[in-house]
Amino acid sequence: MSTGKIALDWARAMAADEARRTSEVVAVASQSGGEESARRFCAEAGLDPARVACYGAYDDLLCDPNVEAVYAAGLSSSHAEQVKSALEAMKHVLVEKPIALHASDVRILFGMARDRRLFCQEAMWTRCFPATHKVRELLGDGVIGRVRHMRCELGFRVFAKGDARGDADSRLLDPAKGGGCLFDIGVYTIQAALLAHGGRHASVEDIGACGAVHKDTGVDIGASAVLRFPGGGTASISFSFETNYPGDCVIHGERGTITIQGPFHCPTSVTVCLDPTAPGEEAAVERYDFPLPLIPGNPVMNYCKGRTAGLAYEIAEAARCIRKGSRELPWWTQPETLEAYAVMEAIFSGLGGIARPPKVFQERLPASESHGPAAP
Repeated sequence: MSTGKIALDWARAMAADEARRTSEVVAVASQSGGEESARRFCAEAGLDPARVACYGAYDDLLCDPNVEAVYAAGLSSSHAEQVKSALEAMKHVLVEKPIALHASDVRILFGMARDRRLFCQEAMWTRCFPATHKVRELLGDGVIGRVRHMRCELGFRVFAKGDARGDADSRLLDPAKGGGCLFDIGVYTIQAALLAHGGRHASVEDIGACGAVHKDTGVDIGASAVLRFPGGGTASISFSFETNYPGDCVIHGERGTITIQGPFHCPTSVTVCLDPTAPGEEAAVERYDFPLPLIPGNPVMNYCKGRTAGLAYEIAEAARCIRKGSRELPWWTQPETLEAYAVMEAIFSGLGGIARPPKVFQERLPASESHGPAAP
């Protein structure tokens, strides 16, 4: 659902072995560009037009009996509606982040999926990279001891002269399109903080945040926050549309550090540095590297300097979960997603009056609308 740039990268990543062995594209829909746009998308993505149905409306795609699961990748402001429509059509759904623009909407969408026994997942691709799995393993094994602090920054400039991303009506800055730095990249720093402090078991006790708001559109354009976890562990996160951060993530433990080399949200390298255990000893350093999936033809990708080839990991894991009957990815569970959204709401509160669209669900849906038959 959508034929934008990230959807194109996602479709191209489907050709990598990691994804191709688990699933295939059977239909594409473009709500704004119509069927012709869907056909152009297929050509650009290298999809076989004889095997892929092209639609000019999302509802037509959702009525296709060959579609088992959908990938929703429209504007951020449309994600919640796309997920709602997919669930009502009894389709499993993987949706680009943010799944919704309000925590209450996220809870209701997860409830709809649970009632129908459908897979409903925010596409936090970072959690599916082998490098992230390695970090999780190292933390679980206690290699650096108890985690005391984590810091990470992620940012890129959008206000350079001639950069259309800095226009007030761009998807990054227009509140009607779900614009704002927190929705676009800030959520990556939050998931990193949660990963460092327990992952699915993480619980944030306190948050302090401050940042900047666009003077014309009212969306956030960057912020910094400090998070406190049970036991006194902390995290400091920063994200910005005004500066280029190197994108490293450093986790400090009692016995050493784990560094996820930037950009940490699509990582390929992890370094462990253990403190000396005796006077005169040197620190023990070990680096782990993970190559990206190979896509036949080496197509040009739109984002992250080609690292969106790593979307293949997410595709494969989502497909495996659906086949097993799981309703979420084990690496980015619905409770952890909701914890991240609680942090986001706290950051918004710290920044003051941030512009964003109204909630999709103004109140909880009545039983006749929020429940439905369960998927087989």
